[in-house]
Amino acid sequence: WVLEIDIQPEEGINLLPLSKYRSVGPSPEVIDLARWAAHRWAGRLNRFLTTASPPKNVPSLEQRKDGIEKTKTIANDAVWLQEAVKRKETVLRLPPSQDAVAVASEFVAKGNTLILFPSISGAQKLAAGLKRKGLHVSVVPEQWQHAAVGGSVVGSRSAAFAPIVDLSAVVVFDEHDASYQEERAPTWNARDVVVERAKRKDVPCVLVSAIPTLEAISWGHQIKLSRKEERDGWPIVEIIDRRVDDPIRSGLLSQKLTSILRDETGPVVCILNR
Repeated sequence: WVLEIDIQPEEGINLLPLSKYRSVGPSPEVIDLARWAAHRWAGRLNRFLTTASPPKNVPSLEQRKDGIEKTKTIANDAVWLQEAVKRKETVLRLPPSQDAVAVASEFVAKGNTLILFPSISGAQKLAAGLKRKGLHVSVVPEQWQHAAVGGSVVGSRSAAFAPIVDLSAVVVFDEHDASYQEERAPTWNARDVVVERAKRKDVPCVLVSAIPTLEAISWGHQIKLSRKEERDGWPIVEIIDRRVDDPIRSGLLSQKLTSILRDETGPVVCILNR
């Protein structure tokens, strides 16, 4: 990696001209962030630079053919969401049923937003939902080259070091998820990295979670729905004691579960302890 330019070499060392390079790499801003992370988690710089680099060589950056989406306004009457947009450090406590696309689109419509999702499959679904709203997003690492040109960026843990032009906001979904923590040393946390990144750029950072961690609660201002809205957003958990059922008449599922399956319009998850 080329980490610095226009430097004064130490006495006795002569700099040679760069004759060839293999690929575009992380920006100076991301390199500086990688240095911070290496110090924060007592790791080697090259581990973080590898995460920040494209998975395949990118000889040069070309303007996207579809262009970069200009800022637009998406109507959303949710007071809690409008409050989250205005603040710099926000913990948004939302139930699992809340639509992630609706939350993300509010930020993406206003500028280039870095969005983290626990899994890459979830990030791809979120990006597809944003594209259906007419918003341009890139999914990293596979679309690293597009992300480096402009627009919003969606990805999982490694997206914390993704390239993004003119960052305007950072959103982390399910900030409590353990997948944001790297298991191998250095055991860095993507949530903490993007919090630092947003702080350096002085842009809003929103941590979204149904069960915020203590670290998140102590970090930012917590916004939550009314008690009724929050309860309605969680599924009903019902425990059925099969010991009181007739083993012959009730069958495998029990009469209670059968009636629930017939009445419910949404999905039902059954855990049978057998």
